[in-house]
Amino acid sequence: MIDLTSLLSLVLLLVVVLGQTFRQGPVTFHRIQGGIAAYLLLGVIWAQAFGFVEMLRPGAFSGPTDVIPGPRGWVYLSFITLTTVGYGDIVPVHPAARSLAMLEAVTGPLYVAILLARLVSLAVAPGASRDLRAGPR
Repeated sequence: MIDLTSLLSLVLLLVVVLGQTFRQGPVTFHRIQGGIAAYLLLGVIWAQAFGFVEMLRPGAFSGPTDVIPGPRGWVYLSFITLTTVGYGDIVPVHPAARSLAMLEAVTGPLYVAILLARLVSLAVAPGASRDLRAGPR
């Protein structure tokens, strides 16, 4: 059974991890680990959201959702969607389920692009970034 409190707790944890990952300062191994942890948290959060939708609207997903007992089936669907692999064995059929799947499919690649862009911008020396903004001399 999916609990709304656990979903909100995971979202709060994600906000804290992202806040530490994207804050000002040098790029460290811990910051990269935070970025990876946030990506994995995104997958777990979406899994909780899928389970919540199925709890509210039974039959919102078509396919072998009952083959894997407990939340593991939703974790599988979530990471397949987050990474945009999409095998198609579990298909969202309810409009709310489809909307969540679309949002997650967009979130995955955007997160990777934003994370890389932010870490690269933090790694650039402060003097070099000012020179790039000033243009050629």
